[in-house]
Amino acid sequence: MSHYCRTCKTNDNVRYKNKEDHECSNYVGSSGNMEPVGVYRMFERSKRLRKLQYSQYYRDGDSKGFEEVKNMYGNNSVEKLECIGHVQKRVGSRLRKLNKNEKGLGGKRKLTDKFIDKLQNYYGIAIRSNVGNLVEMQSAVIATFFHCCSGKNKEMHRQCPTGPNSWCKFQKAKFAGIKFVDKSPALPNSVVNSIKKHTWIFVIRNC
Repeated sequence: MSHYCRTCKTNDNVRYKNKEDHECSNYVGSSGNMEPVGVYRMFERSKRLRKLQYSQYYRDGDSKGFEEVKNMYGNNSVEKLECIGHVQKRVGSRLRKLNKNEKGLGGKRKLTDKFIDKLQNYYGIAIRSNVGNLVEMQSAVIATFFHCCSGKNKEMHRQCPTGPNSWCKFQKAKFAGIKFVDKSPALPNSVVNSIKKHTWIFVIRNC
């Protein structure tokens, strides 16, 4: 879908010669409404021309397209699927916004970009490893949060998976009877509590 027609932007001879052989701009309206209109056209055309129905719709968090087609074949007949990559990015965005708006969170050994990237990556792993199991997914998300916040002066690995195959180095070393030495400092309690209050509760609810 586009407001732009390449053929019409060429010289007059080509334009008039091909006038009947091409379709000009196939959308009229705002750019923000282009996605839902396009999605509706695809779903409707598939049903009308090919007798096929879409059963699922992948979307990002702010997509308007799903609202347009979720009842296309009946009440809630289309299932909504979230792109994990988009969900993962939203975690980082919320943390960076919190860091920007709340005084005292940023700075050395606090809520840095490096820490946000680390937590965002762990969050994505927790989601991908537990697709289809909401309870385990939420538990994994909680475990990754405390795992990333922990450090040499404060160990927070109680909720991490145990055993030799654990992704947590602390729990893996504990199982092997080896002392794990964490050289990085733990996040201050004030920062941990602020993340929990303003961001992580939202994240868990939206698993």
